[in-house]
Amino acid sequence: QNCSSVPQLEEKLKDLHERLDTMVVPREDQIATYYEVRQQLDRLAERMKRYTTHPRYLLPFLQPGRLVEVKNGEDDYGWAVVIAYQKKSVKSKSGITEGVTYLVELLVHCVLEASPSKQTGPKWTASTLPKPCFPGDKGSAQVHIVPISYINGSSTARLNLPKDLKSPDSRLSVLKALQKTQSQFPDGVPQLDPVQHMNIKEEGFKAIVKKIVALEKRMHRHPLHEDPELKDLYNLYGRKVEVSHEVRQVTKEIKSAHTILQLDELKSRKRVLRRLGYASAADVIEMKGRVACEVGCADELVLTEMIFNGAFNDLSVEQTTALLSCFVYDEKTNEDKIKIPDELAAAHRLLQETARRIARVSAESKLDLDEDAYVTSFNPGMLEVVFAWSKKASFAQICKMTETYEGSIIRCFRRLEELLRQMAQAAKVIGNQDLEKKFSSGITCIKRDIVFAASLYL
Repeated sequence: QNCSSVPQLEEKLKDLHERLDTMVVPREDQIATYYEVRQQLDRLAERMKRYTTHPRYLLPFLQPGRLVEVKNGEDDYGWAVVIAYQKKSVKSKSGITEGVTYLVELLVHCVLEASPSKQTGPKWTASTLPKPCFPGDKGSAQVHIVPISYINGSSTARLNLPKDLKSPDSRLSVLKALQKTQSQFPDGVPQLDPVQHMNIKEEGFKAIVKKIVALEKRMHRHPLHEDPELKDLYNLYGRKVEVSHEVRQVTKEIKSAHTILQLDELKSRKRVLRRLGYASAADVIEMKGRVACEVGCADELVLTEMIFNGAFNDLSVEQTTALLSCFVYDEKTNEDKIKIPDELAAAHRLLQETARRIARVSAESKLDLDEDAYVTSFNPGMLEVVFAWSKKASFAQICKMTETYEGSIIRCFRRLEELLRQMAQAAKVIGNQDLEKKFSSGITCIKRDIVFAASLYL
């Protein structure tokens, strides 16, 4: 399959390169810098929208008659009118409540469907929106229930709604009032101010606003900002960027297909195993290979090397358990706030040195592996927390030691328990009863209280 796809991909890549060569953009250096600024602003605007459309800040303004912008993917419905909203529980197939969502009842200007779909089931069920109505289309004012995620913005303007919106005439009157309101604001319907109206004071939001202000100043100072040809240049350069991105994607696909076809990665991985002593020259699994096979939920190479190098021999049960948390904790953490206990500093350095050695052997074996990224993947963000928990600290105490969410802490401990079981089995394979007992004792240290409760309601 990979072999057959390569010729088509190479032909597609050739066509893309030809298209790229014919795309000449006047003043490309200037428009490239302007394009990048605009793209950054678009990304920041998207991040800002996550705050302004979050239920925490948006719900207080979803009163009947409020004007909101509605967008579903590529379909932009413009301004619609809020009628009501309701909180709904999200349940799994087994009937367990997994969270909540919000549905909003809106009056939207949509195209007339040949056979309008009728809502079935309870009233508060999300309906499928028809396509938005554009000039020249035959449309009508329709009432639909949509998820709150469809709301793209909200206005300071509100309309007076009739008591009954069931009749087409009442809905039409609201649509006319909406269109009249829009005509009164040629520069656009005024939107709710995130700070003054919505009272968003989060530091992350303030940082986004500062970046937007700085980028807008930079954009207004750009020599092309007032240029009459800006729109054409921007669109032309945007198309060139899209083709360039497509070239990179197709090139990546071809490289991936060739890699699988030639089995280069497999050959490199076997070379790594032979150099580290996990397999013989005849590809027969050695003792280190048998130990590595027992570990499946973390990096088996680093753990096996540490076992055979005696990294765990002089550590206490609590220290061993805490060190193993580096293999199962994958949340993003602020490096400046990570605290490594003095008792574990040497063991953590040994872990990093082992990982760096394996990365170098992998690179020498022509395996594509970033050494720094590989070393930093062993995250010490839970070292102090697990160490304290192993020493019988309470859950409330360890929660104060980290910014990690409680659910992530519990998930880390449960993954750690699975790793300790596998490490105990690996120690058993080599006949090291002391090490096996140490890993088993680690399970006893951490497996207690709310962290391993079967249910929070018991």
